Amino acid sequence: MKMPVSVPALSSIAITCTLLVSCAGPPERISPEWAATLPANWSSPVVVLEQARSGWLTTFNDPQLNALVAEAIVKNPDLQASAARIDQALAEARQAGVSLIPQVDATASGSRNQNINRAGAFGGGGFDDFDNFIVNRNNSLGVSLDLTWELDVWGRVKKGQSAAIADSQAATYEFQSARLSLASQVAKAWFSAQEQYLQHQLALETFESFTRTAEITQSRFERGLQSATDVHLSQSSAAAARASLDSTKLEYHQAVRSLEILLGRYPSQELEVTEDLNAVPPPVPAGVPSDLILRRPDLLAAERRLAASDQRVSQARAAFLPRFALTASGGTSSDALRDLADPKHFVWNFLVNLTQPLIDGGSRRADLARNKAAVIEAAENYRGTALTAFKEVEDALDAEGLLESQEAALLDAAEQGRMAYERAESEYSQGLTGIITVLDAQRSYLDSRRNYLTVKRIRLDNRINLHLALGGDFLPGSEFAERSDRIAPTEPPS
Repeated sequence: MKMPVSVPALSSIAITCTLLVSCAGPPERISPEWAATLPANWSSPVVVLEQARSGWLTTFNDPQLNALVAEAIVKNPDLQASAARIDQALAEARQAGVSLIPQVDATASGSRNQNINRAGAFGGGGFDDFDNFIVNRNNSLGVSLDLTWELDVWGRVKKGQSAAIADSQAATYEFQSARLSLASQVAKAWFSAQEQYLQHQLALETFESFTRTAEITQSRFERGLQSATDVHLSQSSAAAARASLDSTKLEYHQAVRSLEILLGRYPSQELEVTEDLNAVPPPVPAGVPSDLILRRPDLLAAERRLAASDQRVSQARAAFLPRFALTASGGTSSDALRDLADPKHFVWNFLVNLTQPLIDGGSRRADLARNKAAVIEAAENYRGTALTAFKEVEDALDAEGLLESQEAALLDAAEQGRMAYERAESEYSQGLTGIITVLDAQRSYLDSRRNYLTVKRIRLDNRINLHLALGGDFLPGSEFAERSDRIAPTEPPS
């Protein structure tokens, strides 16, 4: 069974990438034509135009959240699978270039055989004398070295290796994207668990409030001060509050289990959650749109896939040209072991091969056409990924101001609802208003508080979305570079 890939092991993957890329030479970065048409600034008015920075996880000032992200980075099975795909891509890149160096095989052989002839067949004992035989035994020993080497005159093999290296770089960027996504998922799941805990506490408070109102109404009814209808309304509200209490408890348990799954734990619902939502950090530096192409790992991965496809077109074109190969072998053969080192027994041969395919039923032309179409597909995927990335940034920036305004409005609504509820309750105890007014005031007040918690959590989620859309790493001092060989996964702060 394969053991989980640890953070040091993931770092070694990046080091291997460095060695591989430095030896083989990856294809140059492709600058898309649409990059020249990008706007100078984001369209959202809520923008801090300075270089977007990494280290967003620490802005929440939550040591427990830091520890949870660190645990997920090491134990999450999906991230471990992504790291394994880097190993596969690196192995394929190494394998793609093996034809560039001579292949040498060493062979040692030894045989012994025996032949038996009847002596009578040649005279002596006659044809009927089967007791006389001639036994011949022969020994054969040999050692040889065989060399094969394809001369990559037209660069066919090298182009294939460059494509495989670009694929390995894309796999590394995809790992980085998965790593960022996992950190954001853990943070969102943590905020969701916090919110569901508070929603459950609010539901408990709601149930107690409606139960208290039902008891007061029942007491007033027994004294002849309220109608039976008022009693039924208050008891109905209390029963609905009890159902909501059970519902929020279930949602809280499910939120905790979802977080535990991200951490690679068994979903036992044993994780302890803090009793308040994190505060929303200060505004985020957003940089400019053109920075996004060099920061977001999913865009970098898409560009590397495009570069790989482009190299495979050149490889397919080179397949139309002749192939040159060298083969050589040398060794000794003798019937005695002591003669194997004797130069007199040394034999060798050397051959230059030229192969020019003539008729292949259109296979090479079809392969070239397929690779050309793959380039178009990769280019459109790159452009589509970029458009989605720009939209995610614009959406998150736009939501920043609107959600902040919505949160402030709901906070004010909750405060006004609290005062209305307290006044309605006071007037009801004095017989100045009916039970419906009290119940409506209660419901409005508690709904405002419930919605306020939800929007506050959505603001936290949106802040995570913005960091993820901008492509900044969640660790400080870990800016993305333009080359995948400079990416080295590290452990989150504890």
